[in-house]
Parts: sequence; C-alpha cells; structure tokens
Amino acid sequence: MVLAVLAPLVAHSEKIPVAPEVAAKLRAADPSAPWGSGWSEKADVTCHGQKDILVVAHDAHKVWLGIIRTAQYTTHAQTMSLQWPLAHGVQGAFCAVPTKIAFYPRTCKEDGVRLPGCQPIAGCMAFSIADDECDGLNFYWDAAKHGLRWLRR
Repeated sequence: MVLAVLAPLVAHSEKIPVAPEVAAKLRAADPSAPWGSGWSEKADVTCHGQKDILVVAHDAHKVWLGIIRTAQYTTHAQTMSLQWPLAHGVQGAFCAVPTKIAFYPRTCKEDGVRLPGCQPIAGCMAFSIADDECDGLNFYWDAAKHGLRWLRR
C-alpha cells in the first residue's frame, strides 16, 4: 500500500534543537538513540488537539523518530520511538540522514481506499520525513491501534 500526498503540503517547520527535558523523556523510552543531537518539530499528529513533539535523531547506521504526545489525558504511551536503517536500495530504510518533515492534512484515503485505522480529524496532520535521496516515509495516526503507521511513497 502506498500513501500519496493528495493535499498540498501545508507546513514545513523550522528545525528546533532538542530540549534537554525532551531528550531525557525519549532516552527513557529508547536509550540507544542519540536524542540530544537530533532536531525537533511540533504538530498534532496523534489527533488529540495538541501539538506533539517529533524528534529526528541519527547515528552512522540508523535513523530514529521519537514522539512525545502532549495530550494530558491519554491512557496510552506518552513517548514512542521508531527506527530505520540507513541503507540504499532497502524499502524500509532511509538512504541518507533525513533533512525535513513536511506536514499535510490527513485524507485517510489512497486510490479511493480508506487507510486502515485512519480517521479524518480537523487539525490532525499526516507527515512525511524526507532525506532528499530516496522517496520519503509517510506517516499517519492509526486511532484503532493508538500508534503511527508508515508507508513509502
């Protein structure tokens, strides 16, 4: 399955250095990632009406995405950590260190088919992470599983 960006990109935030308290929370969830050397952006990607904190970090072999959910009354994990290898020619990898996150409205459909677990919610954003060498990875919140789903374009 492929997630196409049907709506124009609406926000490309400025990279923000990772605050020490953000790095500490993510380090508790995944101590293997170099969170303090990454960069962060903010957007509501977990569909709770508040901007979440997204952090991209990397070393010579891997890329991590950390998310801190800022909703006060969630019963699910406050922090999430995902990782991918840095490798050319691998579907589930980044070819180079990511350079940007682009946010866009969720359409919840691909080729007329509803994306699993996706619910269109005003203000909740889908996003893509791009490395400028390969197709980016595209993400949306799966409300049924309380987690992110990712697809390659």
